[in-house]
Amino acid sequence: MQDPRPVADQQAQEFLQAENTLEEGVMTLENLTNFRAASGGVTRGKTVPWIPNRTGLNAIDRLPLELLQIIFHFVLFSSTGRRRPRYIAKLAVLRSVSWMWRNAIQKMPSLWAQISSTDDIGFVSEALENSGQHPLHLKYVGKTESQEQEPSAFLEKAFSHLHRWEYVAIQDPVNDVIEKYFATPAPALKSLTICTRLLWGTDGPSPLRALFGGELAGLEELRALLWKKIDWMGFRCRRLRTLEIGGYSMLDMDDLFRVLEENADLQVLILHFITFRPYSKETREQNPIILRKVTQFALRCCAELLEENDDRKLWDVPAIRILRRIRAPSCASFALEVAKSSSSIVKPEDIFFHIPRAVDIFTRADGQASSKPVPVVHLSFCDRALQCRAFGNLESLSRYYITLQNISKRDLMGWVRKEFDPDKWTETKLEIHLQYLWDEDHPGIDDLFELQHWNSVIELDVVDVASPTVPLGLGLMQRLESPQTTMTGIMNGPFLGLQTLRLSRCAITGKEVLRMVRERFYRITNRPGKVSKKFRSDATGGLTIILGDGMNELPESIIRDISASPGVKQVQTTSDDDLNFSPRGGSSASSESDWSPPPPSSTDGMDEGSESEPEMGHGMELD
Repeated sequence: MQDPRPVADQQAQEFLQAENTLEEGVMTLENLTNFRAASGGVTRGKTVPWIPNRTGLNAIDRLPLELLQIIFHFVLFSSTGRRRPRYIAKLAVLRSVSWMWRNAIQKMPSLWAQISSTDDIGFVSEALENSGQHPLHLKYVGKTESQEQEPSAFLEKAFSHLHRWEYVAIQDPVNDVIEKYFATPAPALKSLTICTRLLWGTDGPSPLRALFGGELAGLEELRALLWKKIDWMGFRCRRLRTLEIGGYSMLDMDDLFRVLEENADLQVLILHFITFRPYSKETREQNPIILRKVTQFALRCCAELLEENDDRKLWDVPAIRILRRIRAPSCASFALEVAKSSSSIVKPEDIFFHIPRAVDIFTRADGQASSKPVPVVHLSFCDRALQCRAFGNLESLSRYYITLQNISKRDLMGWVRKEFDPDKWTETKLEIHLQYLWDEDHPGIDDLFELQHWNSVIELDVVDVASPTVPLGLGLMQRLESPQTTMTGIMNGPFLGLQTLRLSRCAITGKEVLRMVRERFYRITNRPGKVSKKFRSDATGGLTIILGDGMNELPESIIRDISASPGVKQVQTTSDDDLNFSPRGGSSASSESDWSPPPPSSTDGMDEGSESEPEMGHGMELD
């Protein structure tokens, strides 16, 4: 068909030049009618064949409404049900996809039920309307102590829906705001998070009695962070499933034990950055508190206080006192940070005795996952301290984080041998990453090689912190290239399963590294007939060498020679900032939403954009 555009241009020119006579006008209209018919034919001929393909691109519009709702929830909310960062922006994008999506989202109250005082007030009004009678999750963020705080338009609107408040997070409120908006009982309240760096007024009831008229018996979740002067003695609640206390000073341990005894259904218990009152009662004589449903237990940064016994005075470790009393037989995620005072007479074995066993944690996790997790264990030794981090695969919820300080290297190594000896993990194999930070006293070469017979060690990270005059790194190279054998001549070391070697500031030349990899290959790796049956076959893929600070400026020729050596998979150069352990499957940093206040030890993390809100890492996301 002829292109109608030239005809249209000609007709337009004739129309403009025509005289204003009736006959000419009728002729012009006939020409325009003919042009319309011609252009319509071209449109139908070229456009209509594309319509089925165009419709095929919108197949998602034909999904059932229930499935669309699941997709929307996955985009807007985290696995815990809290809204994700940039929630409003994501909601706007989903609504702009099509009219069908816009109408569907408009009719899903659960998508609108989480509001914050940092949201635009127009969005808050729309959310309150669209959420219908769905329970509300509400977050209020006050201003700092140095700023005036006027009555909030957000709270004025939200307060009329008090009967729907189910989850409430309150950060930095002043007394007037609490008295006006947070003192009236909320009958549907199940979860309360409170966080403030402001001083609590001396007049009136204590904080927990002031909030919601003190009617908190229906709470299932309580997180009290930096909240001052809580009267735990008057707190009565028997339905808690989650309890987190952080940044609290002078907590009475007996009050804590009473709260735990009254909440047998507790599932999550997190205690961190707490200073306890001086105590005198001997907890060993009291009945243990068995929390059979607790699966997540964290106990970190609890201060050491003086304890008075009948016949002597001694320094106790509050974390261990708590572990003596509390039993969590179903715990699959555990974190402990404890420091023994230099003047303490508490024996290390008393501390180790009350720490849950790692193998028990992962055995429980085996029963909860569809496939058995392979525990990845990171052990870092430095200056009379040990940091242990163990975690399973992506399907596993198991976590085991232990930090022990001011304990001798001999005692620490004894505990590590007892807990992570691969021979004791009969149900699954381990993947162990070792890190040693050398200083003047700890560790030495012999300490480093105490675990050389463990075939589960797949990574060795050595950092020579003090750069001693006698290069310990040279001894390291000599030990790594020297085979170790049993009395029967079977090779069982050093580190036969090693896959990655990291070196930083070790005062070793490139030629020494080159000699080590060549000797190790010919004397160890290339002699499979004389290696123990426990030798990890995956180590035969080659050794990856990572050169950190002080080692990453070797000549290119040396690096090429090392890379080309038999038994070497690759050579990488990096800095110390890149040498930190990170759990497999993602960072250990909080992936939680921007919903809740910050923890006691953190700074405010801000999400990009106008919806920026302080973040808080929940549960075990504490690294």
